[in-house]
Amino acid sequence: MSKGLQRINFLNFAILVKRQYANSVVLGSKHSISLKLGISDYQSRTLINYGLKNGLMKEINGGYILTSYDKIIEHLNIGTIKKYSFYKFGSFEQLKDVNLYVIARANFKQQEFNIKQKTKYFTIKKKIETGKYITKAEYRFYNKNCVQSVRKFVVTGQKHISKLLQVSQGTAYKLMLKWVKLGFIERKVSFSKNFDRFDDNRLLRLAIGNFICDGSIIKILV
Repeated sequence: MSKGLQRINFLNFAILVKRQYANSVVLGSKHSISLKLGISDYQSRTLINYGLKNGLMKEINGGYILTSYDKIIEHLNIGTIKKYSFYKFGSFEQLKDVNLYVIARANFKQQEFNIKQKTKYFTIKKKIETGKYITKAEYRFYNKNCVQSVRKFVVTGQKHISKLLQVSQGTAYKLMLKWVKLGFIERKVSFSKNFDRFDDNRLLRLAIGNFICDGSIIKILV
């Protein structure tokens, strides 16, 4: 199992624990814990052992105690934790699909922000070139930003998501399909006629006739 899945699985395990047990104190055997949380014995043993190994749980008399959410989220190694609002309802499997999307969504939103900034830059640039009036705020923004190109859509792909979430490319592709089915995103595969076999910047390198797949154009719905 990849590091990304191990980390998110433990977060989701912690969510289930904190929903079921007071003060994050997990009492009972690994088998009884699995029954109460609705997961398999194997998952219970694996996740508890992972938590103990990584300092996210401690063994106490008659059970275990979990560390804080902040430390568990920090363990995900995804940067500033304040921008993530993780889902805390549903089964273990539902939590996995949704909370992996929460991480990916932050990246998609950043792409959206960058696109808006670049679009604003080129709008001001056009005003200057055509001699139109610009405000002091627009002038400061223009001088602060130097943008070479602008993309109009959020674009991703299984390679990008795989790297972002630290999961396999196969898992990344399945996640995209699940997110579409769950109504989180709209996805349209983008193809280009221009193919340079020496270009390493493609998100996906899937040749179809004379076309090359650039990736998936994403529209965030949720």
